[in-house]
Amino acid sequence: MNDDQIFYFLCFCHDQGFLPDFDTLSDKFPETDWNVLQQEVKSFANIHELDGINVMWKGELQLPQYK
Repeated sequence: MNDDQIFYFLCFCHDQGFLPDFDTLSDKFPETDWNVLQQEVKSFANIHELDGINVMWKGELQLPQYK
């Protein structure tokens, strides 16, 4: 699995107004390790505006403290 595919899927979801949960990502990318999925979501969340986005991810995101 290419990490770019996960990133582009997260971009698609973001454009649709949500950040997916782990179950959605693991269904979409079944061969990808939990740690990789978690890191991809954290990295994505740290570089994208999430105001107005339905965040379904239950893990810690460690969002930047600036606004």
